[in-house]
Amino acid sequence: MNKNTLIAIGVIVVLLALGIFYFGMSKSSVQGTASPQGTSLNDTKQAAVTINLANPGANATSTSILNTDGNDRFITSEHAVCEGVGTSQTAYTGAGLASLTLKMATSSTAAPTTNANTNTLPTVTVSTTTPNFGISSSTVATPGNNLVSNVWAAGSYLTISANATNTALCTVGVNYLQL
Repeated sequence: MNKNTLIAIGVIVVLLALGIFYFGMSKSSVQGTASPQGTSLNDTKQAAVTINLANPGANATSTSILNTDGNDRFITSEHAVCEGVGTSQTAYTGAGLASLTLKMATSSTAAPTTNANTNTLPTVTVSTTTPNFGISSSTVATPGNNLVSNVWAAGSYLTISANATNTALCTVGVNYLQL
C-alpha cells in the first residue's frame, strides 16, 4: 500500500472510533417539573389597554382589564407609551396640574371612580414636556418584599387610574406570568 492509502485508512479508522465513542455514550437529560401534574407552564404574557386621556372611560379617570384566566397572574413589570401628550388638567375641575400619573391596582369592579385598593404597583409618571413618551419597568417590586400588589387574582380587574385628563393617547399595561 502506498503512503496516501495508509493515511486515508488511518483517518477513516479515527473517524469511526470517534463516531462509536460519541454515539455509543448515553445521553442524559433533565426531566420533570416542580409543578403539579397537568399544569401547563407558559411564557410571559402581556395585558394592555389603550386610553384616550381626553375621555379615559365611563368615570373619566380609570379603565380596567379583566383577568379571564382560571388562575391568578403575577405581574412582573409595567409599561406606558403615549402620543400627543399635552397639558394635564385635574379631572372634573380642569385646574392645572404639575404631572400626569397613572396608578395600577387590582379591583373587584370595572373602572371604579376611585380605586380603594392601596396595594398599588409603582406609580408611572408621564412626562408632559414632549408630545411622545414611553416608559417600561424591568421589575415592579424589590425581591423579598411582600408582593401582594403583584398578584392579579383570577376574575378580578387590573384598574389603571389617571390623576388628570390630557390630550394624550396612551397604551398602558403589564407583563405577567400565570400562576
